[in-house]
Amino acid sequence: MNKRIGHFLPLFLTLLILSSCSTPEARRPVQVRSGSFIQQSAQRSKKLLAEEEKLIERLIDQDSSQTYIRSGNGYWYTVIERDSSLLSEKPENFLPTKGDRTQIRLEYQKLNGSPYYLADTLRYYVDEQAVFPGLQSSIKEMYPGDKLRFFFPSALAFGYPGDGDQIAPNSPIRAEIELLELIKKQDSTQN
Repeated sequence: MNKRIGHFLPLFLTLLILSSCSTPEARRPVQVRSGSFIQQSAQRSKKLLAEEEKLIERLIDQDSSQTYIRSGNGYWYTVIERDSSLLSEKPENFLPTKGDRTQIRLEYQKLNGSPYYLADTLRYYVDEQAVFPGLQSSIKEMYPGDKLRFFFPSALAFGYPGDGDQIAPNSPIRAEIELLELIKKQDSTQN
């Protein structure tokens, strides 16, 4: 009996190995959708942006003491303080550009003006550090000594994830930003 098993065992193992060598077949999806999730997501984002823009525009209309400018980048701002002496000669020389070192005072607020965080001072290298999109573009419109108030739709603020702390997902924000110091890139390489 053991001899019979001994003869069939190698044959059985060989057949088992050969039958398991077939190539795996890919699973087929139950339903095929062609980009519908992305299209729906884009529609939700457009709707959210339109709602946030209406809300921001209502708040701006209620603030008759300030004149707000809508930037080409999708946010609104008003100048609270500005040293106009910088504008008398080549004002573009005083605007931050890529690589410039700045020191800014920044306060994030809810749209009603109540603070998310108390004002904080930070050093920022223009376009060389990761910050939210609105801050990245708005800082380039400021002169040293400027204090501006910005309204950022959520897509230009902290977007879908929020900041992971106090600023909830998809929250438009109001920010007061003051450019305390600007060191142009060519100046900072000499120091």
